[in-house]
Amino acid sequence: MKILFKQLFLIAFTIVLFSACSEDDDPKITVDISDLELLHEEVTDTDLIVQVYSNEQAFSGYNQLYFLLKKASDNMLIENATITIMPMMDMTEHSHSAPTIQPYVSEERRGLQQGAVIFTMPSGDMGKWTLSVKVAGLENGQEIAFDFEVPVISKEATYQAQDVKYQTLFKKVINNQRYFFAYHLPEGKPAIGVNDFEVYVYKQLDMMTYEAVDGLTISIEPEMPSMGHGSPNNVDPIGKGNGRYAGSVNFSMSGDWAIWLTIAQGGEVVLTDAAFYLEF
Repeated sequence: MKILFKQLFLIAFTIVLFSACSEDDDPKITVDISDLELLHEEVTDTDLIVQVYSNEQAFSGYNQLYFLLKKASDNMLIENATITIMPMMDMTEHSHSAPTIQPYVSEERRGLQQGAVIFTMPSGDMGKWTLSVKVAGLENGQEIAFDFEVPVISKEATYQAQDVKYQTLFKKVINNQRYFFAYHLPEGKPAIGVNDFEVYVYKQLDMMTYEAVDGLTISIEPEMPSMGHGSPNNVDPIGKGNGRYAGSVNFSMSGDWAIWLTIAQGGEVVLTDAAFYLEF
């Protein structure tokens, strides 16, 4: 009886272990994209489908992008490919790119790669944005490349409290060089209370090249223009590398908010008259 019990136990344990391993290794894992917006789907002639998602319609500012790769024949996910992206604003007389975070395997969303583009201006009469995507490291050394248009909107709006604009990014010249500043709320939309808050800083080297800027000291001061007060318990963003500075901002109530920045470089204050504006 004891021998039979041990045999049954070993069989059951083996089945559970095999099932767990199979679930972890199954390339047909479920990917949750229900809260994302599809920007583009590319169906190739190499049995590959590439889908590009974002949290919302693309806008001038920091845009988180997600990439889903799968085989057209059986919907099996492809997670080990290398994705490279290049945004381009095509204007009448010239073209330029934008600050970019190249895609990497997402820890937040299994089965996806994530990256970002800081679109520096909206689409319009002056020009349009396209995003070039290259996928390498596929089976048999295959590579594919494609591009698609990305309509980029502006979120600017004038407040009643004062003549200011909603800004998801701003540009400033510091020591004869052009800097771009954009903010990002990792948790999504702003909410009453303490919100994780990130600032991304890039320096433009030329029309096609942007360099992440580290080593800055950033202080923030939220203000509600329509009410004339600020908020306590804010945490100044601290450098995390690759141009990203992470802190937190406290919105004590809904409404219009300005997040004023004081920025120092090398112990010297280089910027005091800039703010992000948002309303919720």
